[in-house]
Amino acid sequence: TRRSSDLMLKCYEGLNNTEARMILQVHDELMFMVHEDDVQKISKKIKTIMENVMDLDVPLVVDIESGPNWMEMTSVTA
Repeated sequence: TRRSSDLMLKCYEGLNNTEARMILQVHDELMFMVHEDDVQKISKKIKTIMENVMDLDVPLVVDIESGPNWMEMTSVTA
């Protein structure tokens, strides 16, 4: 059985050797703490992992935003 928790765990494992730290999961959203200089690189890695971690019947589309807080988030092109 595929569960969203399996997907989140795969993402966490895929980022194990990076400076990114998953600090929060709310339903299907993940929040990472990433140094500002690494946002572009880590965003691309997160998007790749999340969109390809499992073979699903429908495509999994990942949107990434970055900012100093939730009120100031802007889209990141990964």
